[in-house]
Amino acid sequence: MMEKIQCASCGKHLQRGGLKYLVTIYIAADFDGVITEEASEEELRRVLVEAEARKEEDLENEVYQEMAYILCKPCRDAFVRRPIQGDTLGSIH
Repeated sequence: MMEKIQCASCGKHLQRGGLKYLVTIYIAADFDGVITEEASEEELRRVLVEAEARKEEDLENEVYQEMAYILCKPCRDAFVRRPIQGDTLGSIH
């Protein structure tokens, strides 16, 4: 059985072989090369303890994430006009 393809934003059914767009988003931590000396040794230890208590996947997601979405033409156009909206891709309109 063939998997149905839907627009990730509006949910519209998209035909196989029809017009659709793949939007891929890469998010990576940006290190500017500056390490401030403001952090005390005690604060650094606290941060390490907190990091060790967290799931590896959560820590990795803070450093790098990839997301991919299939969009219909109207949702692609809306995304291109306003790629950063402060909410999820699912509410482009």
